[in-house]
Amino acid sequence: MMRRALITALILFGAQSFAPAADAPMEEVVVSGEYAGPGMWKVTSAEHPDHVLWIVGEPTPLPKRLKWRSSKAEQVLLQSQEVLLQSGITLKAGEEVRGLQMHELVEALQKGTKNPDRGSLEDHVTEDSYARWLVQKKRYLGRDRYVEKLRPMVAAFELRTAAFRKLKLREGGMVMEVLGPIAHEHGIPMNSPRLVISFPPDAVKFRQLARDEIADEDCFSKSLELTEMLGNRAVEEERARAWATGDVEKLMSLPGMPGYAWACQTALMTAQSVSEYVPADVGEQVTVLWLDTAAQLLAKNRSTLSVVGLPWLLQPNGLMERLSKRGYVIEGPES
Repeated sequence: MMRRALITALILFGAQSFAPAADAPMEEVVVSGEYAGPGMWKVTSAEHPDHVLWIVGEPTPLPKRLKWRSSKAEQVLLQSQEVLLQSGITLKAGEEVRGLQMHELVEALQKGTKNPDRGSLEDHVTEDSYARWLVQKKRYLGRDRYVEKLRPMVAAFELRTAAFRKLKLREGGMVMEVLGPIAHEHGIPMNSPRLVISFPPDAVKFRQLARDEIADEDCFSKSLELTEMLGNRAVEEERARAWATGDVEKLMSLPGMPGYAWACQTALMTAQSVSEYVPADVGEQVTVLWLDTAAQLLAKNRSTLSVVGLPWLLQPNGLMERLSKRGYVIEGPES
């Protein structure tokens, strides 16, 4: 499963993994029961004053036991003509890459989980990061020795996965788990903007990926920061409860979660074997793609409901700030 992590991260940016039990049981982050649900931002424009874009921001992670049932969000959904999801990246190999070539490509990526020089994790991160790693590894991964042979970004993935499992957290998807079936039942279309990056038929050159050095220290460091924050059970329970009750003021007063996901994706996309196909400003293109799609739907539909990650929504130069700069009128959620 650890070998699959790099493949899936490269193609889909997500995976599942396995880690052995730690020495001592962990206390999960517990916020159980059913809540009214998160607040929504209301976005309108002068050109179409009777059209509304409603935005639900979903934080990550959230306790698995947390349930929410927002009658307001469901009501908005049922009145909407479309659901706008978060934009992302699709990596697509040329149609000619089939058979043996694709098989060779997958095998090459499997080999990329270890450092090209066969050095240990300690050899590829700073002394401070490695000291922090040992603390987090003991807490969430126990005596796992194999993880010490992995690239920093793959080791970070294993650590995050183990932490989420032991603390009974989920990385996202809670909102659409409730709203998705309703949209499907009523035939409300989903719009998931994708920036498609195509690879030529000779993508088998990706065998070089296993030999590439990857600048993944930021991915590793932010992952450590995340698991350290998750260890503060009281704060994380407060964060989950604030989101579930729509208390945006309280939510914004809590420490922001580190942007580990984009740091790790960027590490992969800047590897030499990948970077020649990926635009240098890929992050900006993904953001602009969502903003342009939101503008189109706001002009077309009387009501559109969007679900995006809360950090991406509220971070400096994030979606809220960018929408405001484009001249849209934004009303914050009522606590």
